[in-house]
Amino acid sequence: MLTVSSQFMEAMHADVRETRARVVMHFPGLDPLELTDDDIVSIDILEETQTDSKAPIGRVTSNECTLVLRNDNNKFTPTNDQSPLYGKILPNVIFEVFLGVVTSDGVEYVPMGTFRTGDWVAPYGSIEATVIGNDKILQLSSKPIPSIPTMYDVTIAEIFKRLFEAVGLTESQYIVDESLDGLVRVGWIPKGDFIDVVSELATAGNCSVYVNRLDQIVVKSNNVTSEPVDTFGDYDLINDLANPQRIKDLYTGVSVAYYKPQWVNNVVLATISDVVIDAHDTITLSNIEFNKEPVDNIHMINGEGMSGVDVRIENITARSCDVILKNTTDSERRITFDIVGSGYQLNKLSETVYNEQARDSWGNKLFEVDNKFIQSAEDAIKHANSILELVSDPYADFNIVGRGNLAIEVMDAIYINAASQGIVNKRVVVLRNKISYDGALSIDMDCRTQTGG
Repeated sequence: MLTVSSQFMEAMHADVRETRARVVMHFPGLDPLELTDDDIVSIDILEETQTDSKAPIGRVTSNECTLVLRNDNNKFTPTNDQSPLYGKILPNVIFEVFLGVVTSDGVEYVPMGTFRTGDWVAPYGSIEATVIGNDKILQLSSKPIPSIPTMYDVTIAEIFKRLFEAVGLTESQYIVDESLDGLVRVGWIPKGDFIDVVSELATAGNCSVYVNRLDQIVVKSNNVTSEPVDTFGDYDLINDLANPQRIKDLYTGVSVAYYKPQWVNNVVLATISDVVIDAHDTITLSNIEFNKEPVDNIHMINGEGMSGVDVRIENITARSCDVILKNTTDSERRITFDIVGSGYQLNKLSETVYNEQARDSWGNKLFEVDNKFIQSAEDAIKHANSILELVSDPYADFNIVGRGNLAIEVMDAIYINAASQGIVNKRVVVLRNKISYDGALSIDMDCRTQTGG
């Protein structure tokens, strides 16, 4: 939960409350533009820890904000050459959203997130302009991940940190849950886009990855039993509460395919054909991708036409290397060579656990995990049990529609009190929160029973 005053909490729970909005837009080359309720028609924010996929773990997504602004004077119309924003209304404009409540000490605002704009919809003559923004995960989602050296006996938390550093994030831009201490004997960053690699790591760690209100990427275990930070009651913050039975999304067992690393030596990692080097010339072959990963080391270069050619290997990573070739002779050299070294063969095995009570009631339905970062039978069983409680309870999910509390973030634990439905102090974790503001505030929130709660 965001840090707020006691007056803020009292105002959020009051029978009558007044809310306010503020948006700060950072157009390139201009001073920050601050917008208030006089400029804002509506704000809709969707915060979530995963996509709408039925898979309960590993589905990383980005938060979204739809901002509707007053545009009576065509200020936000991109084609209006009389606007002070002409030529500045572009994709990837950063904007910050703040919502607040009137307290006894004045208006107290809280950050609702930092977003990057997509396309602007503001036809000339329209009285409204609409723009949809997403958090930084969308910006990073299709970014290729540079390779790094193979890591040994590292935790999931440490691999996440190395991944974030590899894409240029600083320590202040991410928070990684240190309880993600499952040991990975052989770790690396596999080939793929940012979102693919993060999703695979999130599955291995049974954790959620999302961007918080302070624009930091957060990695948090799904099995941390944190103390509830607020109580949502049908007498104040809840207008409608649903606790649907989700049989279609129920699993009675979890099967985890894991991969046991086996060191292999003297294997051909790449073949480079028909390279021409002029007399006394030096060339660099950069980022040669190996035909298998992860690689441990390179031992030799074997090839044809190598006489008089000096070879140096640099920047050896789990997936690639650079080769520098120097022709020391007076004539052109045409060479073909193999890169030979050692690496790891990953042998696939599996373990399965069941909730026997659920299995007796609902039959045999397996949730399957296949993940190269789970590398022992012990870890596979532990991982399967950590997921089983999440997927085998048909009454684990709750939906709250109501007035909400602006200080609550996804992955916060809260109590639900709805005496009319026989629900008293039910501990749940917020997984999705849709916040709507049009002068008044409402929320539509999905929660799941807290592990052990």
